[in-house]
Amino acid sequence: AVVSTQSTGDCGGSSAVDNGAQPDRATLVTDKTGADKTGANKTGTDKITPEAMYVNLMNQVTPPPPEQQPVSVTSQELSSVSPSSSNSTLTSQGHVTKTAVETIGSDGSVTVKYGNGTVKHISPDGRVVTMTYFNGDTKKTYHDGRVVYTFLKDGITQTQLPDGTERTLFPTGQEETKFPDKRVEIRYPDKSTKVTYPNGEEKSVYADGTVVTLDKTGQRLILLPNGQREVHTSAFKRREYPDGTSKTVYNDGRQETIHSNGRIRKKDPKGNLVSDVVVDPTGKVIHDYLAKSRI
Repeated sequence: AVVSTQSTGDCGGSSAVDNGAQPDRATLVTDKTGADKTGANKTGTDKITPEAMYVNLMNQVTPPPPEQQPVSVTSQELSSVSPSSSNSTLTSQGHVTKTAVETIGSDGSVTVKYGNGTVKHISPDGRVVTMTYFNGDTKKTYHDGRVVYTFLKDGITQTQLPDGTERTLFPTGQEETKFPDKRVEIRYPDKSTKVTYPNGEEKSVYADGTVVTLDKTGQRLILLPNGQREVHTSAFKRREYPDGTSKTVYNDGRQETIHSNGRIRKKDPKGNLVSDVVVDPTGKVIHDYLAKSRI
């Protein structure tokens, strides 16, 4: 369909407009049979208006093909492709077109292949949705709310549970669990465990039975399998034996050993023995081994 102004001849002729005559309605768009689409007669009595000319011109403009028009979809729409469309034009971030091809298996499973290489698979019962990304990583979402993500390159698997618990399994066999209450538990391949609490306290249990606890003040208590204990503070380190004997080393180098029979030996920072006495349960000195050396 075209818009024309009829002339009476070639370039040398004069048109109806040139002649000062009003153009008749034949100047409007007509179909192939020459019939006036507006239904108006061609008596020449009707005048064409600028508005009518604009409408005719706009009717001739060919709209852009659908694939050139940006389509805005939500992430939910992107994740579920209608079975009726085997080739669907979707968009990422609203305007970047991607092509998704959907295949329905004989068992009822659904596979959707996206233009960026990502593949989505829905199990026949719809209870497991598996996303396989272009880099080989996989994400499985189960009907009970569990989400399992596997990093192909690192061999690390992360599992998120509905209650907020997050579990990470490393290729070495180490397993780290983060609980909703902010506790963090680490299990090592040798069966050792370490738990960190939100208040800063820690508890570690080693494969040989050793238990190490750290309180929020920074004091560390070590329980050894043989019954011995160690206490580490900011001021000293002390080892306590099952028979009641203890040995303390202070930060300045001083040493103190207390035996179960009441004997107390003390050394200065240089390691010189400065005191060696025996005291009774009340703390009264009943014997001084260095008394004769002082005479």
